[in-house]
Amino acid sequence: MTFAVLVLCSLAAVVIFLTGGNLEEFRAAPSWTPIAPAEAIAQTNNRPEDQSFVNGDAIAVAYAGGVNLRRTPGFQNKLPGDTLRTVPEGAAGTITGGPVEQDGLRWWQVRFDGEEGWMAERSSQGRVLLVLQGA
Repeated sequence: MTFAVLVLCSLAAVVIFLTGGNLEEFRAAPSWTPIAPAEAIAQTNNRPEDQSFVNGDAIAVAYAGGVNLRRTPGFQNKLPGDTLRTVPEGAAGTITGGPVEQDGLRWWQVRFDGEEGWMAERSSQGRVLLVLQGA
């Protein structure tokens, strides 16, 4: 018990010494940096918290099998003519619109080599299809 009292008194003496006896100043400012909330991080990236892309972002196809460029967002119950072409892995493009939620996926209007259409951010199995270029 005596040891615990001595430890507490020693700690109090250290705090008083470090603050020069001004305990209010010690309490006023935290000695740690708080972690920024996700909203603040999203704002510093100029994008909403729940979005991975914004208009004008440079993107690249990340899926080895390529990604279908479509006339309209969505992949279920589409006519064959809805697929404009398959854009190969590594191809660079630009986000021009979106997002649109369709068929359980997030779709972005994109431009690749002057051709505009829609691509899903991820596949229905969760594979990443599009990434920020250089990321």
